[in-house]
Amino acid sequence: MGKSVYSLVLDDGLVACVDRLAYEKMTNRSVMINQILAAYFSYETPEQRTRRIFSQIQKTLTGHECLRPIANPSETLLALRSSLVFKYNPTVRYSVELFRNRGDMLGELRVSMRTQNLSLLSHLQCFAELWIRAEAKLIGKVGYRTQDGKFTRALRGSFNDPLIGEKIGAYIGAFDQALKCYFADPAHPEEVSGRIEGILRQYLDAYGESV
Repeated sequence: MGKSVYSLVLDDGLVACVDRLAYEKMTNRSVMINQILAAYFSYETPEQRTRRIFSQIQKTLTGHECLRPIANPSETLLALRSSLVFKYNPTVRYSVELFRNRGDMLGELRVSMRTQNLSLLSHLQCFAELWIRAEAKLIGKVGYRTQDGKFTRALRGSFNDPLIGEKIGAYIGAFDQALKCYFADPAHPEEVSGRIEGILRQYLDAYGESV
């Protein structure tokens, strides 16, 4: 749902209380009133929903080898990083952006490697192709974009699904596990492809479907 401007007549003393609370919470009057009304009516705002899903994602990934959250650029974007045991110790960045009012498209997962090394970027592209092939076999058609060592995948499902954050987190965990599996033996991608498919199958066995 969107937001609109409303004209309200409120007691000055009440507004002063709201402003003090907004100052303590480091926000503004409109956001504070929105939060107070949402709490009173047990209504989950889009902002609260996003925070809940991001919290679920991070909780699901707790203890996952090398996957760590980094400072979030915005309220609708969650960023994580992972390191690979490979030449130059490359870092992989995972970004989850959640959308509003996009039907069954929740958002996007973006994967990129912070390197200019053409060999590393080529390996990331090769892995992406193997992963896409495994998903096409086990899941079906999924929206992807791959370019210059960057991988973008559409995330599907319902915001009302109480496990949606857990599913997204588990998917990222499976992707990262498969990526590390590939980089353990990048010279033989076809031999690794079966193990990659097995990792994806384990994820699907646990949740019954993919985001």
